[in-house]
Amino acid sequence: MKALSVVMLLMASLAFVLLGCSDNSAPIVSSGSGSEISAPSLMKYPGPGAWVNRFGSPSGSVTFFDAEAELLLVVGINDFSSFCAVGGGRDWYLIRVVLLPDADPALRRVLRDIRGDDLTAVVWHTSSWPSDFCEFVLTNDPLAEGNANLRVTDNDLYSWTHDKPNANAWGRVANGTLIGTDGQEYMLNAVIQMMNNGAGRTNEVIRVQLTPKGRN
Repeated sequence: MKALSVVMLLMASLAFVLLGCSDNSAPIVSSGSGSEISAPSLMKYPGPGAWVNRFGSPSGSVTFFDAEAELLLVVGINDFSSFCAVGGGRDWYLIRVVLLPDADPALRRVLRDIRGDDLTAVVWHTSSWPSDFCEFVLTNDPLAEGNANLRVTDNDLYSWTHDKPNANAWGRVANGTLIGTDGQEYMLNAVIQMMNNGAGRTNEVIRVQLTPKGRN
């Protein structure tokens, strides 16, 4: 029953924190009524061994902020007015959650893999993370916009909630093609890579690159 309670809690929490990461200090954007989750497909549940859960959901945005390049990338919102008003305007993601066995079922390691193809991608120029996300995106013209593929991974989603955390790595990768306001076409490459050893962050890479196409 304890293991079942953990899984039910996990499913409930996923409805509201689908695109977070183990470092809950990272900027995660949400708005309105929250996610609308489709019925999950439980591949193996309950029982010994790994439990695999696959489902799809329109969720909040995934953000990349490169302070050095002064670029803010938002992936997964196709209508910012709707998103900020009622939580709509979101692209669709495919999500897989794997619960790996542990001696204590309450401490099962939770792996997550989120993928999205041809998602909406928008880049703004800004020297700092906006204090009011919706005000910023609704009142500032983007530098470029288009589409990108996205992958979000985490090898121990809730490591920070218990006393014996694993070495925890998580990250986000986005690649695609964007068009600038002047018609210039750009290749987008963005990455966030984090590593935490259980006692604190040990490594961090954050990069957003817009490479003009057709220029030598």
